[in-house]
Amino acid sequence: MASSAHEASASALGYLFQAQFALLELLRGQEDRPDGAISLELHDDVAWEQDGRPFDLLQVKHHIRGVRTLGDKDDDVWRTIKSWMDTHAPGDESGPALTLVTTQQARPGTAMAALKAPTPAPAEALKLLTTAAKESTATGTAAAREAFLELPPSQRAVFVRRMRVIDGTPSIDDLDAQVRVKLRAALPDGQADSFMKQLCGRGGTSRPWTCCRSGTPASP
Repeated sequence: MASSAHEASASALGYLFQAQFALLELLRGQEDRPDGAISLELHDDVAWEQDGRPFDLLQVKHHIRGVRTLGDKDDDVWRTIKSWMDTHAPGDESGPALTLVTTQQARPGTAMAALKAPTPAPAEALKLLTTAAKESTATGTAAAREAFLELPPSQRAVFVRRMRVIDGTPSIDDLDAQVRVKLRAALPDGQADSFMKQLCGRGGTSRPWTCCRSGTPASP
């Protein structure tokens, strides 16, 4: 029973983290992406879209403090890759960007580290991911790794070129503080907590929503 309660709590925390990250992305992207909108649990965990079409898909992974670094054989990596392969053509050069956002730190010398902005090295990442897919013996990622290796080499290369990694993302508590800083002019005096709960409340469910440029969630 304790284990089930812990898993449910972790799942709820993950949804809240997605919602707060999406809101912070929206607030930070006002200048760079003035015509963009943010969706949650629609095209992916989080997605930037324009005219209803996604152009940047974000898989968002939240871990409590103390969890180890992220490596190329980890479940988060291959669950993310399998999700992208299942929903979008991996070899589509015009397909949306594919972004893995994680609170973990990418382990040095891995594909995850090679895909970090601002100077990603997709050719190196491709080589390292292919090696990891072949060498890993984890049963939980076997289907994802097999599907990745079955891609024609040219498609696999395009797929990895579309990927990037944003690691070391602030934890949920720190995200809340950053959102409040961005919204400080709009937060009502003495009612900031209530305002934040209402603003992010719908992100705590699996129901998809879209954050418009105004920052107000609306049904897609």
